[in-house]
Amino acid sequence: MVQVIARSTQTTLDCPPSTPANSPLTCTVTVQDTASGTKSPPVGTVSFMITGGPAGSTSSVTPCALAPTTASSSSCTVMFTANKPGNYTIAATYSPAADSIHAGSSGTDMVQVIARSTQTTLDCPASTPANSPLSCTVTVEDTASGTKSPPVGTVSFMITGGPAGSTSSVTPCALAPTTTSSSSCTVMFTANKPANYTIAATYSPAADSIHAGSSGTDMVQVIARSTQTTLDCPPSTPANSPLSCTVTVQDTASGTKSAPVGTVSFTISGGPAGSTASVTPCALGPTTTSSSSCTVMFTANKPGNYTITATYSPAADSIHAGSSGADTVMVTRRSTMTTVDCTPPTVPAGVSTTCTATVTDNDTGTPITPSGTVTFTSSGSGTFSPAASCTLTGAGATATCSVTYTPAPVGGNATQTITATYGGDQTHLGSSGATNIVVLALPGKVTGGGQVDLDGGGRASFGFVVQRQTIGGLATGELEYHNHANRVNVHSLGMLTLLIVDNTATFTGSCRVNNTTPCTFTVTVQDNGEPGSRGPNKDKFSITVFATPAEMVTLRDLRAGNIKIHNSEFDSDSLVVAAAEGVFPSGASLNGVRLDGLQVGKGIITSADRSARGDFQTVLLGTSILGQPQKISVEGPASSGSRNADGSVNFAGLSSVDMGDGTAPLTGVPFSVTATTQGLTLTLGLTVLPTATLTAGHITIK
Repeated sequence: MVQVIARSTQTTLDCPPSTPANSPLTCTVTVQDTASGTKSPPVGTVSFMITGGPAGSTSSVTPCALAPTTASSSSCTVMFTANKPGNYTIAATYSPAADSIHAGSSGTDMVQVIARSTQTTLDCPASTPANSPLSCTVTVEDTASGTKSPPVGTVSFMITGGPAGSTSSVTPCALAPTTTSSSSCTVMFTANKPANYTIAATYSPAADSIHAGSSGTDMVQVIARSTQTTLDCPPSTPANSPLSCTVTVQDTASGTKSAPVGTVSFTISGGPAGSTASVTPCALGPTTTSSSSCTVMFTANKPGNYTITATYSPAADSIHAGSSGADTVMVTRRSTMTTVDCTPPTVPAGVSTTCTATVTDNDTGTPITPSGTVTFTSSGSGTFSPAASCTLTGAGATATCSVTYTPAPVGGNATQTITATYGGDQTHLGSSGATNIVVLALPGKVTGGGQVDLDGGGRASFGFVVQRQTIGGLATGELEYHNHANRVNVHSLGMLTLLIVDNTATFTGSCRVNNTTPCTFTVTVQDNGEPGSRGPNKDKFSITVFATPAEMVTLRDLRAGNIKIHNSEFDSDSLVVAAAEGVFPSGASLNGVRLDGLQVGKGIITSADRSARGDFQTVLLGTSILGQPQKISVEGPASSGSRNADGSVNFAGLSSVDMGDGTAPLTGVPFSVTATTQGLTLTLGLTVLPTATLTAGHITIK
């Protein structure tokens, strides 16, 4: 008997030697017909059993049904997976199909399940200032095939690079999942000195982790801490006057701030051509925990705008970067003080005084000698010589120059202000100063008497004697004015001023109009030579009376009379001044003309030596033998006179008599007058007229 047995087989399991945890591995099972004779591919199934692996691990392989691959073998493919690293033995057992002619068999293979590979990436910003913490992110990525999971564990760091003596640090961090396949954590890096630092991040898996460790690096450039340099100067300073400027260097970087150390240097631009300016460097000193400062002095010798640039240079071992800042200073012209002094301070009109201007540089700092010109002005009339300006000379802070000033004649002692104005120069501001001088009025005398025509018709008579006997003395005298048309009488109460310039005299005073209304007056007269009203260039008279209503006669030719400006001294004993009207008693006549009254204007002064000066003028109002009005004009200078014991005054001279009948005036006619305050007695030639009694106006005797 022959026993036919099942054909023998050989089961072979072929797996790759390793696979990461949770990464399926393809294994191939082959069942080979190993018996003699006619071979055939085995049919049936293969089951698996897994041994090995760490405690708590799980692994699996699914059974598979064989399929012929050759005439003598069959195979199938299965997937092996395990969740923890370790060595796993897989046993494959072939179970023949029910009607199979093949015998069962088994085979094994071992697979090493390894930790899952990872990639550690360190991502830091490229740079950070010294002492300024920098945030870096560490990411650990599961890079193995299969089912990925976020790595767990910690990351440690190692820092290389940096200069000698530097310190740097990064604290370890625990990973936290960020995706299904990665974990990350954030750390802070800091270093105290500028340089390039390499940071190595090393991932250390947790004790039960299925991931492998890995590491990654990044380089951080630690740079100098940024600074801001600020220069703070006052906006202006005079030339040559040192100015204090403060430089502040501020640590402006993030992180732990510190006071910058080092020096500050300066450059200056701007200013006019030829100017010099300077600022000395300074060493910084801490002022706060984050800033340092120092103070410097700036000076420039010429006005202009100067830009000062401050540049911070860090110390050799400083962790700060340099910086610069600028400020603009306007250098102004230096202030001055001008004074003026006139010697002598009191002078008669027409006499010179020397006026000296002193210009002083009175600003702070180093003085500069003022240069340029000083211009002089006066509040009164006068002349400066050789000119109204002079050129300064001097040394140090002071310069001077002088002119002479000659005041013009004044009506009364006058205070005049002399002002010296310095116009400044390239480095100095202008200034001015003033002083007062007293100008003494000059002696002088003017007399006059006569008539003028009035605007609108009519005539006015006037008489005056005004004089100043000494230099600086008071003006004295009398004025009488009578408007015959409006019967306005002006009687002086006192003189205020007397001004005589060449042939013109002006005098002022107080008065009363018609003995009631207070007033003031101004009289201007011109002495254009003899014979007064009868020459080709007649004497002139004007008056302005300030009252209500006002009385005014503009400057005009005399109709009759004379004005006399006296150039020599004359000691007066008495004076007679009149501007009046009077009447004759019935029966008065002259050369057949019946006389009714007169109009008189006179200004006479007499002396103790019985001489007299001044002019007498009168118009005798009468009626001709034909019954027509006839005016006889008499005028002439007084040459002798005296004051009588009863207060009356006698004066006499030669006159011109115009009979008013068309005949030529008679000249050289002797006249004499006895005047009282109530009237006058006139003698012409041998004819003694009766006394005319005053009816209007005034006759003043002093």
